[in-house]
Amino acid sequence: MPYVILFALCLFPFMAIGQEANDRKEFISQQALDLASSNNAFAFDLYNHLEPSGNLCFSPYSISSALVMCYNGAQNETKNEMSRVLRFKSTLDTLNESFSVLNRFFANASKENLSKENLSKENPDFRIDIVNSLWVQSGMQIVPQFIEALGKYFKAPLHPVDFLRQREIAREEINRFVKEKTMGRITNLVGPTDIDHSTKMVLVSSIYLKAKWKKPFEPQLTKMEPFFVDDGKTVSIPTMHVKGFYPYHQSKDFAAAEIGYIQPKEHLPKLAFLVLLPEKHLKLQELETKMNEEVFSDILSHLESEELNISLPKFTFTESFSLKNILTQMGMEKAFSPEAKQKDSTALRCEVKSFFCPLLDTRQYDTIFLSLFFRPTTSKYCS
Repeated sequence: MPYVILFALCLFPFMAIGQEANDRKEFISQQALDLASSNNAFAFDLYNHLEPSGNLCFSPYSISSALVMCYNGAQNETKNEMSRVLRFKSTLDTLNESFSVLNRFFANASKENLSKENLSKENPDFRIDIVNSLWVQSGMQIVPQFIEALGKYFKAPLHPVDFLRQREIAREEINRFVKEKTMGRITNLVGPTDIDHSTKMVLVSSIYLKAKWKKPFEPQLTKMEPFFVDDGKTVSIPTMHVKGFYPYHQSKDFAAAEIGYIQPKEHLPKLAFLVLLPEKHLKLQELETKMNEEVFSDILSHLESEELNISLPKFTFTESFSLKNILTQMGMEKAFSPEAKQKDSTALRCEVKSFFCPLLDTRQYDTIFLSLFFRPTTSKYCS
């Protein structure tokens, strides 16, 4: 059964959120399922290159989606490097269509049903929003095919702004857009130093998830309890509790449990929070080094229903970090090289920043917000 990893979450000692993609051909194509597999491989490649100093949350699907938009403007060795790092195996047209199919597939999960009469009616208990936008220096001529591809496949509208003379106004406009699309949670995605006189274009990608637990945690059972951090320390934190039957797997190194969210329609995505808990003899970092797409798929294939007492901490945190060095280490060197434009006039150069605001602070709902932006500069975009 194919899965799409929308979010990866590492909160000592918990990690991983996964999205199952149902393979009914009338709702999703084989090409889109192949893309899901490639995205999952990229997710673990990226995860193994991240070196967090504490809690970590990122969305490999959102990062891949934003990068494929940049990929539409890359050529030559830059394009080849991006393809290898992102695990792309299809033509550009097939990739664009596959991302479009997956985005529509997730969006349909937010609707009450798929009938034409109620297609626009939001489900109050389940919502996934993937929002893209393109911000371009006013007056700059952009290759029409680039604008057409981002609008058609990624629903990324074009916003003309003046980065050159009204930089702060442009920054505030982008931040207002992101704030609105993340329900007010992300207010300063683009900082004062993130845009300068060389900025000609900004790509923004945001993802918003709000889903009701299939079996809500019991409010009267939430209480302060010790939480064991990986370095052996303990902290006191509000802890939620619930008892019921859950998909579960026990190995010699860890226990895995899948906590499901409400599923609006049987044929639509099955969204679940997969928790991995290392055994006492294994540190979290050691468990992380064992994780890859094959291990992840093996865990999911061995889950069986068992009655469990589940305890989860309530938490909220925000984080911001750059992916530039990480993607460079993974092999995407041309895209970030200062000499890229001189060596390859069609090379893609982009600045990357991501901001996360995951929340697990209610007993009935789980909510996660994420936004990131790229600064591409390449002649391929301009006519």
